[in-house]
Amino acid sequence: MTSSPHTDSNLQTTSSDPATPAKPTHFRLFNVFKCALPLAFLVLIVAWLWVAYGNEQMFDDLFEPPLVEAHGIVLINGTPLSHAEVTTVPVRKSLTGAFGMTDEKGRFSLRTLSRTKSLLGAYAGLHKVGVVAYQPTQQAFGSPTARTPMKFRNPNQSSLTITVSRNPEQNQEIRIELRGELAPVSATPESTRVSEVLGEFDLNKNGKLDAHEIPQDGPGAHLAKADANGDGSVDRIELLNSMRQQPQSTTSPNNMMQVGAGFIVGHIFNAHDHNEDGVLDQEEIEKMPAETREHARITEADLNNDGVVEREELTAAVQDD
Repeated sequence: MTSSPHTDSNLQTTSSDPATPAKPTHFRLFNVFKCALPLAFLVLIVAWLWVAYGNEQMFDDLFEPPLVEAHGIVLINGTPLSHAEVTTVPVRKSLTGAFGMTDEKGRFSLRTLSRTKSLLGAYAGLHKVGVVAYQPTQQAFGSPTARTPMKFRNPNQSSLTITVSRNPEQNQEIRIELRGELAPVSATPESTRVSEVLGEFDLNKNGKLDAHEIPQDGPGAHLAKADANGDGSVDRIELLNSMRQQPQSTTSPNNMMQVGAGFIVGHIFNAHDHNEDGVLDQEEIEKMPAETREHARITEADLNNDGVVEREELTAAVQDD
């Protein structure tokens, strides 16, 4: 039996029909591939950032990190360093550094200047650290005499670093360890006066004033009040504490304001006087965070209009705030 051309045409049309559903399938696969490719590319970028910078550093670089409480201890040659100023400079330059002061046991808590307030904590991330312990006979402004080695004083040049975690629980025992020679503490006016009192009244030279050695009248009668523990004698520590509690010109409200201002000024100079010439020039001022310039009234501090801000000028500006 022969087929007509018309019948062949119908067969060809019929045989091509089953191939038509494949077209939508290819189209759907193409759409899936087109959506998945950018997503895979984004995942690769995130993975590269994670490997290159680390998980916490990556987020610090992309977003401003939070202020987190940070506490620790400063040691020099394994011994706690008391009454030392700690200043930090975040590696991320747009952030404000932190500061703190160690207590008798070498422990400190970091604070950060924010406009007109001092906030507890430091920005999360890596910080360069400077540590300076001053002689107690010096004020915290002007040109104080430092006891700590030079290489640790300026955070921008120091090899010391700390990492402030986003988790406050991990910032409770930050250790800052120094190695080197610590200059001995110079004699203070109080300790000199204690030696003079003992030299005059300590007749048996046992290093304290026994009951029969304490004057009952005259200029030395007030020494009896120094017996803090009531054992009838006054030792060197009791004498020293008694003299420190007596009103002195150095503890007047005005002078305490100077010391507080000097602490802030010292922090600013340690963090921003990059060439260590003792003044803040315009380039150094422009690189400061805006909130530091506003808090310290930097723009108003150049009293003699010579284009730079000296320590004394900045101290006066902070005191007037």
